[in-house]
Amino acid sequence: MLYRFLSISVTRKPPPSGSLERTPGLTARRHSAPCRNAANKTLPNLHPGSEMIKTMTKRYQLFLFIALSVCIPFVSMASEKIGNDRTKEQIWALESDYLTFFKNAAHEKVIPMWHEKFLGWPITENTPNDKQAVISYLKKYASAPGNWKFKIERMGIQIFGNVAITHLVHHITFSRSDGSSYTRSTRITHTWINESGEWKILGGMSSRI
Repeated sequence: MLYRFLSISVTRKPPPSGSLERTPGLTARRHSAPCRNAANKTLPNLHPGSEMIKTMTKRYQLFLFIALSVCIPFVSMASEKIGNDRTKEQIWALESDYLTFFKNAAHEKVIPMWHEKFLGWPITENTPNDKQAVISYLKKYASAPGNWKFKIERMGIQIFGNVAITHLVHHITFSRSDGSSYTRSTRITHTWINESGEWKILGGMSSRI
């Protein structure tokens, strides 16, 4: 009987202080709450309404704004340069057409290229000519197609909105009756203006080199 009592007492003796009490189906109950607290402190709160999400969103928006502020001007400048280059080539092509029409005495094509308020100073004239006077000049000095060849030397061009200024050297090669040839060069400047999508010559001047 005494032995039985002692056996029961030993069996029910509480576990030493600091040890983990184990129960079938359960594990380390003493440290479960501290572990949860540690997890809550370590893992950030990523709830959509959390302050961290709001901060990250604001930083992303700031980064996107800065990136666009830097990139957009460069894209705009590149597009503007491409547009200017195309316009320059268009005007140089018009210069070539103009001198070709002049050489071929194609008056019906030359005259429409002059603006109604045209003012030019041809190399042979003592004073500038308006459109009517320069038409008379055209009929006098280009009454028939010319028996010569020409070449354009591009010297400079600038575009200001719907206005463009060109500087070029017009090289004309003439043939003599004996088969030889000679070249005469002339400086030419033209001011072009674009109205209703069409470039016209507003002013011009020529001088011999």
